[in-house]
Amino acid sequence: MAYGTRFFPGPQLRSAVRANAGEPAYQGWWVVFEHAFLYTTLTALVCLVAWFLLGRKNLLEKPGPSFQFKRPRATLSWGIGSGLIVVAFNLLLVTVAAAAGALPKTMSLGWHHLSGWVVAGNLFSNFYEEIIYRGFVYIAIRAVTGSAVIGVVCSSLLFGLMHLQYPIEQRIVLVIGGAAACVAYIKTRSIWAAWLNHEVVDVSMGIALG
Repeated sequence: MAYGTRFFPGPQLRSAVRANAGEPAYQGWWVVFEHAFLYTTLTALVCLVAWFLLGRKNLLEKPGPSFQFKRPRATLSWGIGSGLIVVAFNLLLVTVAAAAGALPKTMSLGWHHLSGWVVAGNLFSNFYEEIIYRGFVYIAIRAVTGSAVIGVVCSSLLFGLMHLQYPIEQRIVLVIGGAAACVAYIKTRSIWAAWLNHEVVDVSMGIALG
């Protein structure tokens, strides 16, 4: 149910707000507004409430410790390090695809300008996605199946499936990136490590592929 809000009523809410605002152009401060309030905000809120309530019943581990920053060195090293590994892997795949003439038309390898508004907006939406996928969804699946591996695989697949705006090649890469972020979370028990991974990948690949 929590995951389903990403498809309903999340997009419908976004469309209604945009319509009432006169369908503003996706630029400037409006980019930050949409990322902060209209993309995955509702889903993250539902997941956070469910996580809190199930934690109180001792059916899941409580969410509080996942948001603490008790091990800054480990959090930074696992978050940034795992993100850089994903970036290197992505660039290798893109280079091979470009050499084979198989690079999707939506991508162009080079140096691209990255909008500061988009980077600022991603600070919010990426954090929400970590609450959903490396937080509640992973922990819930692990609790139900008793397997961290199944939790990583399933939450990462759902993360890739959520990005329907991208071609299948990019969604496969997103599944791999999601798994790396999940490992960073497992190693540190910190949502912040997964969020750092997400930021490193998004910024680096945005610059490299536009």
